[in-house]
Amino acid sequence: MGSFFSGAILVLLILVTSPSQAALLSLDFRTDSDGLITQDSLSGLDWLDLTVTQGMSWAFVESLITDDPAFQGFRFAQREEVEGFVVNAGGVLPSIHPLSENYLPISSLMEFVGVTQTISSTYAISRGILSPLSGMSDGPYGQSRNRFSLVTYGNAGQVAPYDGTQKYNETSVYTGSWLVRASTASPVPNPPAFVLMLTGLTVLGAMRRYISFKEQTS
Repeated sequence: MGSFFSGAILVLLILVTSPSQAALLSLDFRTDSDGLITQDSLSGLDWLDLTVTQGMSWAFVESLITDDPAFQGFRFAQREEVEGFVVNAGGVLPSIHPLSENYLPISSLMEFVGVTQTISSTYAISRGILSPLSGMSDGPYGQSRNRFSLVTYGNAGQVAPYDGTQKYNETSVYTGSWLVRASTASPVPNPPAFVLMLTGLTVLGAMRRYISFKEQTS
């Protein structure tokens, strides 16, 4: 009996303390409380809001990365990094078609990185340009596609990793840039994870005391 309960509680403890997704934290970019950077605690990466570079060309953003101190350390993200960002936020991949289970994680992530196009009250897009290396003829249709989008449509969420092509000097009012850097701030632990861990430890201790008491009195 004792070994059964101990094993069961150990499994419970592992389950409740295992992180299921990243803690996303808003950081400041240019001014206090602007919240234009999102820190992903699992990857250790900082993501600049798409709205900061919305309407800018690849070429112009590259010049900002080179010349503007506020952009120091940032670079264009690879497609795999954005996909990892989605997964760390709780999204399910692949999701080239809208999925109901992706609505909450993707809509929440879009609130962090910014919406670049609102088509209707139930249809929104966060679209950004990827690294030039991500756009070199690696699209599924045999052509260069260097834009990556998050989409909410109705009560479903969608990931569009090959959402069209944008040339080096081309601009789009509905497109920003996926810019990322190694995080410069210490990761902030996810409070719910600590609560679950403490709860699991408390339950484990109580069960062990109960088992010990039962063994002594039996």
